[in-house]
Amino acid sequence: MIEIEVYDIVLINIITYMSGIFTGLGLCIKYKHKLFRSTSQENLARLQAPVHNSGQTAATQDMGHSTIGQYPPIMASAPPASTLKEVVIRTTE
Repeated sequence: MIEIEVYDIVLINIITYMSGIFTGLGLCIKYKHKLFRSTSQENLARLQAPVHNSGQTAATQDMGHSTIGQYPPIMASAPPASTLKEVVIRTTE
């Protein structure tokens, strides 16, 4: 009968653990464009599409999926740099 020592069991466990980790990392690296794909750019481009109104306003249309592209483009809302003031915090320690 073959005796399996503790070192053999530990070695087999370490090898299978590391092969699983490296296989998972390899698959993530290979398919990261599919796993971590963001549709925010696609949705933003769809919202900023040209408006095609047929005499109706957005308020009179139902708010279903057919009204995508009926909204104004998204603009930055930060205040201009000239209105910003410097804030100084000092401690007396």
